Amino acid sequence: MAGNLELAWLGRPQIVLDNTPITGDLPAKALALLCYLSLTRQPHSRERLASLLWGDMPDEQARNNLRGVLTRLRKQLEPYLIIKWETVAFDLASSYRVDVEAFEAGVQRPLATLQSLQQAVDLYRGEFLEDFHVHEAVEFEDWAFPIRERLHGLALRALYRLANAYTQQRNYRATIACADRILALESWQEEAHRLKMHALARLGQPLEALAQFEACKKALAVEFGVEPGPETAALYQKVASGQIEADQARQPDEDLAPPFQAPPRPPFLIGRERELAWLRGRLQQSGQPHVYAITGMAGVGKTAVATDLAHELSPTFKDGVLWANLATSDPAAVLESWGQVYGLDFSGQPNLARRLASLRETLAEKQALLVLDDVFSVEKARRLLPGGTRCAVLLTTRDVEIASDLNAQTLPLTELSPLAGRQMLVELLGERRVTAEGEAADAICALLGQLPLALELIGQRLKSREQRRLADVAARLRQENDRLAELSASDREVRASFAISWESLDGRWQRLFSLLGLFGGRSFAVEALAHTAGLDEYSTGDGLHVLTKLSLVNVETGDRYRQHSLLALFASEKLGNAPEAAGRLAAYHQSYAEQHRQEYDFLQPEWENLTGGMGLAFRYGLSSIVLAYAATLSEPWFTCARFSDARQGFEWASQTAAALPDTGRQAHYLWQWGRACIEQADYPDASRLLRDCLPIYERGENAAGVAQVQSDLARIALEEGRLDEASALLMESRRIREQLGDQIGVAATDYRQARIAYQRGQYPVAEQLARQALAVQETAGDRIGVLRTLRSLADSAFGQKEYGRASDYGERARQLAEELQDEGELAMVFYILSDVGRKQGDLLLAQEYAEKSLPLFQRMGDRKWQAIALYQMSLIHEDDQNYPEALNTTHQSIGILRPLGERYSLANVLIHLGDLELRESRPEQARAAWQEALSIAIELSNDALQESAGERLEKLDNLGQPPSP
Repeated sequence: MAGNLELAWLGRPQIVLDNTPITGDLPAKALALLCYLSLTRQPHSRERLASLLWGDMPDEQARNNLRGVLTRLRKQLEPYLIIKWETVAFDLASSYRVDVEAFEAGVQRPLATLQSLQQAVDLYRGEFLEDFHVHEAVEFEDWAFPIRERLHGLALRALYRLANAYTQQRNYRATIACADRILALESWQEEAHRLKMHALARLGQPLEALAQFEACKKALAVEFGVEPGPETAALYQKVASGQIEADQARQPDEDLAPPFQAPPRPPFLIGRERELAWLRGRLQQSGQPHVYAITGMAGVGKTAVATDLAHELSPTFKDGVLWANLATSDPAAVLESWGQVYGLDFSGQPNLARRLASLRETLAEKQALLVLDDVFSVEKARRLLPGGTRCAVLLTTRDVEIASDLNAQTLPLTELSPLAGRQMLVELLGERRVTAEGEAADAICALLGQLPLALELIGQRLKSREQRRLADVAARLRQENDRLAELSASDREVRASFAISWESLDGRWQRLFSLLGLFGGRSFAVEALAHTAGLDEYSTGDGLHVLTKLSLVNVETGDRYRQHSLLALFASEKLGNAPEAAGRLAAYHQSYAEQHRQEYDFLQPEWENLTGGMGLAFRYGLSSIVLAYAATLSEPWFTCARFSDARQGFEWASQTAAALPDTGRQAHYLWQWGRACIEQADYPDASRLLRDCLPIYERGENAAGVAQVQSDLARIALEEGRLDEASALLMESRRIREQLGDQIGVAATDYRQARIAYQRGQYPVAEQLARQALAVQETAGDRIGVLRTLRSLADSAFGQKEYGRASDYGERARQLAEELQDEGELAMVFYILSDVGRKQGDLLLAQEYAEKSLPLFQRMGDRKWQAIALYQMSLIHEDDQNYPEALNTTHQSIGILRPLGERYSLANVLIHLGDLELRESRPEQARAAWQEALSIAIELSNDALQESAGERLEKLDNLGQPPSP
């Protein structure tokens, strides 16, 4: 029969069974598993749990490890677990208690008593899973992190509520205890320092209160490099001058509760911890008039933040919290509402102005928080601002100039971070559902631009449709025409929220706003918008100022702006079909590209717009502009490694040429499209496109085109390990180029043959062919060809273990790649130099170059070379005897290579994996890796790989290891 189980995850994990601690009897991953099951309260598949705790291991090994942990847990906690063949769950019907659940329920209870709130706070022994780390369990850490942050925030808010309540009760020792706990969590919390200073002074301990000020000063200097704020300094002066006397007797409190008009508190508030802390500290200052404004676009969560603060800070304001929505209420209605709560009679006042003056006079004597929500008029808000210095005012507005005109200190509220956006979906849908479709969840967040209102509406819709897959919703949101339509509920809609701001614009600026839809949420320059609108830049700047102050567009840097993606969709709806404006924008960016085609620094900030402009030209059938884009950008796309842009651009160009029809350009752009696919290691698409354009070249008797296509098909065969086929294709390509007298083309085939010789392990032959190619390329001034051949020579020297020569060739190639600004070649050169550094024993240099190459491969979208760069990093970690990290990066590499079908590279990495497994005394895992590598080598007819894997298996057998099952 099961006893009583207590699970404490706040602070260091503690497991107590029938009053007996058993924490030390369980390994870390067993504790992690128990924590996950108890808090998610859902059955989980074994695959999910294995991935959670051993995500970087092969599936079978991870499942074996999970079985071991479950066996351990079953021995001690079997009555509390429901372990089935495919799933594992915590038995919610058993007798157990989880401190996290009790803590959350206690601090979030709407009508919590002081005693119950204190009991809940006492459960918070420390941070969630404090000092608890699970080795190589990244997914578990990702799950735990937002929970830790959320519980931390709940603890802080609850402690502040208690501290303020105890201060009102004049229980100053309890106030100090709460303040100390806050400062243990965040030593820089200035408000907590003030609470403690005040309490110490009221207890007749002024010297201790002054010492607390010094502690505050030190904490702020260390954390932020700032001095304490004016209210803290003023409190210090009051204590130092003896103005705060010891409280000898407690006076009777008022029986009536202060007024509270704020809307219901949001059920959760994600990703706003810093903003809340900033406002919390300032709104509680007293002794000076202070107005604070939360600004930002529609749907960003301004009202939610204000509401949360109103509930949290209500104990601080003894005369209550007053609320007014100024978008829907006029000052007279607000006056009536606020006057009633204080029993004011305005019947004797002659007019509204006098009644408002009386209200302000009354508020001047009150300590209240006034919230003015959704302010659109400076005059409306100003008439309600109180006199005196005791009230605090918080307003929300989309218009930053309103905040400025009201002398408010402004807090801009932006979209959520990707982590917070995902956590918002978790709060709405549950951990299990979001984790099961993690990629789709992240896609939804990205497509909605991390806008809280949009995420909430989608989340609520998914919550009411439990059978709907997140992937299906993400697919629908990708259809731009459907995206805003999806973002609606019975009483709220993103489109309607945007429309309020739209309707406040005059006709000129409505047109300018609608033209922003053509940019699709991309960063843009003032000049581009001015050209599209047919305005001068000065007038366009004026319009952008109007749109910026209404949070309809944001200043990015300098003269560049960016609009939120959902606002851009709304603008596009307002614009409708606008071929002339689209044509002007497409022509502007094409002209810009032509002007700066060899000035890559100028192209860098405009890449998204260049693709967007070409897309507009294609959409509106502007054939000449589409083909002009392709002609202008062909070289920059390849040089700057913009291969995804190139693939899209060449697709549009080839379709445009086919529609004209212009078969010559159609074939040319099909070939270029195929080349871009090769650069991203997408060999199936590349082969299809090259074979589509080959007959067009043949029919047109374009021998040079045929030779080039054969050379590129040879490159694909080479990359896929079909060396004989690659060599035959290159020989035919060389024959045609010799007939054409194309010496540069002949040199290019020699370079490719050198790569084949290198792949066969024939390093001297590879070097001879590369030197032969280099002589022609240098004479002809073919700098790109020279760069690639220098890289090949570095490889050949490396293969011959002449690392000094390999380094020299690599450095020459690096300098040339940097001169040409060719990021693709630079990434390859960095990889070679990393390899050389490793062989020369300079592991720091090797790692530096490997870490430089990886992000370049990622930006290029070249998955194959990402995997190879990870393999290189694994070799470096192995040489550095960091075997866990070596295994980690090896598994990452294999995870990329398997779906790509990269057999040759996969075999090399599997051989390395086997070496690492054997080093870790796991011979059967080593055998499995080497056997798979040997099978691939036989399939590829690669003697070097066969020999490498075969020798290892033979040595393993000679060690007396049992044969594989």
